[in-house]
Amino acid sequence: MAWHRHASDTRVRSFAVLPLSAPETRAKLESLRRQPAAVVVWNAPSEHRQVVVNGGSYESMRAEALGALAELGVRTRGVWADIASASHPADRSARRPVVVALAAAAEMSAALQPVIDAGIRVQTVTTPAMALGSLARLRRPFSPPASIEAYVALEEKLTCIALARGGVLVAARELAWGYIDERWPGHRQRDDITKRLGDAITDFIASVAGSATDVGQVCVCGGMPELRSMTGPLMERFGVVVEPLDSLFGIDAARLPEPVDEFRERGAALRLAWAAAADWPSPINLLRFRKRQASKRLLARVAVATGMAAGLVLGWRIERSQTWRSMGTTPAANLPVRAQTASMLAPPAAMKLAPPAAMNPAAHEDRSPPTTQRLTAVSPPAPTPVAAITPLEAPQPAPPRARLPLLPGSALPFDAVLGTILYSPGRRLAIVDGGIVAPGDEVRGARILEITPDAVLLRDGQGRLRRLELGVGVR
Repeated sequence: MAWHRHASDTRVRSFAVLPLSAPETRAKLESLRRQPAAVVVWNAPSEHRQVVVNGGSYESMRAEALGALAELGVRTRGVWADIASASHPADRSARRPVVVALAAAAEMSAALQPVIDAGIRVQTVTTPAMALGSLARLRRPFSPPASIEAYVALEEKLTCIALARGGVLVAARELAWGYIDERWPGHRQRDDITKRLGDAITDFIASVAGSATDVGQVCVCGGMPELRSMTGPLMERFGVVVEPLDSLFGIDAARLPEPVDEFRERGAALRLAWAAAADWPSPINLLRFRKRQASKRLLARVAVATGMAAGLVLGWRIERSQTWRSMGTTPAANLPVRAQTASMLAPPAAMKLAPPAAMNPAAHEDRSPPTTQRLTAVSPPAPTPVAAITPLEAPQPAPPRARLPLLPGSALPFDAVLGTILYSPGRRLAIVDGGIVAPGDEVRGARILEITPDAVLLRDGQGRLRRLELGVGVR
């Protein structure tokens, strides 16, 4: 679905409903090469929760939110995860609620691969639940105040339910059934779908500490034909307005794509695609953390390269200044004109690699060509009497500081997220839990002892040696 913002409505330029794997699908994707895209991925195991975390940076709040979910038994490894604030932007309290979305990384990567192979620039990746959350946010002016809204997407084999309050996603759940009965070819009966959906909404609200009386509105979209036929029974069960999202709300009706009649007929089925496109940029983007990590690694490499370049330039300048200073000690007035000219024109690098013969008379006597043998007649300056020089007392070296013995082989693993290591002779830095640290800093109650090219050694509060390696602790 391609889009273009036009005033307050979305102008849809083209649309297509295609099978997952077919020649026409590949051709359509290739026609969108180099175009930005927001992708909604179905059928990937996912979780959507609200948790309360301490206010801080994006990385710290995300890490705390994932830690809280891990304590609840939610799988937080091998997933793509993102967070979004669930409070008002003006809220600056110490503890803030955030919406957390997690989806299995393997399934998400497999679903996106055909899009990436077609050369489409994937900017945002969301789940059906987050797309329903975007739909709730776009419809916020029509939301009943201080009540829960249930948004439902009914597709052939899957159903997604999202609960929102005030345009903010509270929780979501995907159900492994749709409007097509896989045991018996054909559509499910309307009464069967209504009962299944009513029971699922009631149980879901109860699981998040609520009751069916808290529901103020139910909105239904998806590819199910005759969507309006099931709104009556749901309205009788919950006693609230049940609205089928099959209208052209938010879409520029004056400039619809061809064929216009088909687009109007498929309005409810295209609602999630429209929500993901219109709610741009999306508050939840499962690629956000990966992109931020890639940007940090790139900036770290640039910083290391810049530091090395600055060191090389500084070293070259020091060598150059020392070379010219050493040339200043040679009595140029006693040298022949040709030798003076050669020494003035020789570049610093040449001076360093092959000094002129006049600067080493002993070597000159052995290897000078006959035409320059007269240089051997040049008398070197009289040496300064040693007695005239008062030697300074050499400073005593400071005793080496005692260091704790580091035994990497006996180090225990450390629970933290190691992003990358910046290691050079004059710089030892690492990115741990999204922050830049150095030896002596504290991370999760442990003090960093040493940073090596491939690991970080720490000493915890109990005096035990800990080790955090690259590729370990990355969520």
